[in-house]
Amino acid sequence: MDFADLEGFCVVGNSGILSNSNSGKVIDNYSHVARINNFQLGNEYRNDVGIKVDVWICSFYTDIKDMGNECSFDKILVPLPLDDSRYESRYLRNSSMIDKYIDKIQFIPISIYEELVKINKNPSTGLCFLFWYYKFFGRIDNLGIYGYSFFNNKNSPHHYFDDYSKCGHNGDLEKEIYKQLLLRKL
Repeated sequence: MDFADLEGFCVVGNSGILSNSNSGKVIDNYSHVARINNFQLGNEYRNDVGIKVDVWICSFYTDIKDMGNECSFDKILVPLPLDDSRYESRYLRNSSMIDKYIDKIQFIPISIYEELVKINKNPSTGLCFLFWYYKFFGRIDNLGIYGYSFFNNKNSPHHYFDDYSKCGHNGDLEKEIYKQLLLRKL
């Protein structure tokens, strides 16, 4: 699968807003589905998040589980410049998992990442992906986007599958960047 084939596909974040959303069938009806970092696809989540995975958007941070043990995917898109030695010390990466999947991995171009960190010093994996998609396709309004709350929904947990609530990202800034991407102003 070439990433050029993915225009108009679906990306599924992990926000708690997916709980009780009944979005699973809609998500699984997309021709391609991408999921971010750690996610759960068990029967208890199927109605809300679906089961399909074609692309794994993965930061390979040390707390990321090997999702290949739970599902199969054709490609892995890495939104951090983990293929550049200038950034190796900044990110705590799981090198053994990168080595395991190296044939499936495409790294987002460093120039796109560096452009984003000028706007947001600590972007989430989800925002890195949206920014890359915008730069690659010139728009994000044709993308199915589920499970993004920009860390600002106080009525639901950080993830749909756990009660984790720590976050080092600036949700207000991420939401503003998302709005600018929708308006095609970046």
